[in-house]
Amino acid sequence: MLLYLHGFESSPDSDKAQFMKRAVEAAGKQCLLPQLPASMVATKQLLDDYINSHAISAVMGSSLGGLWAHYVASEIVRLKQQQLRGVLINPAVAPGPRFDHYERERYHPYLKQNYQLTDADVACLQEAGSKLTQQSELLILLQQGDETLNYRDATEFYQSQRLVVEHGGNHRFVGLERYVPTLLEFLKIM
Repeated sequence: MLLYLHGFESSPDSDKAQFMKRAVEAAGKQCLLPQLPASMVATKQLLDDYINSHAISAVMGSSLGGLWAHYVASEIVRLKQQQLRGVLINPAVAPGPRFDHYERERYHPYLKQNYQLTDADVACLQEAGSKLTQQSELLILLQQGDETLNYRDATEFYQSQRLVVEHGGNHRFVGLERYVPTLLEFLKIM
């Protein structure tokens, strides 16, 4: 089962998530696409519950979902002594301090709710980030034109992993469909 995690203030209805779900299901496998809560603390709890209750065989995430996907892979290695492959698309790296500069009063456009980013949320991201290991096999897809995150942060952090760095593009990762066969093969879905 592939666990796909969307980015910050996004949804499982995003184009990437739905595209990957269709590709995984066409290969005869199951794709789990949870709506992540607005709270980082609640997101971590949800993912910890998924780790304990689902047979996750691969993980994929975009932006902040990339950090969470790496967290899931790291925790499965640590807790279950099981290797897990993951694909991270324009992933967030060490986002805790970045959230210090965000407005604390926020509106989640997909959940259609007001919420607050709290110090506990920032601390939760830092804790999750501290648990990331390089023991899982990861494929990192980056586009230099990412207007939200600096791709150089990810190239430095993931230098020991497989990296694909493209010129141009954007935070959404233009042309992801070109990589579907490669991604499914890497994740051992095909």
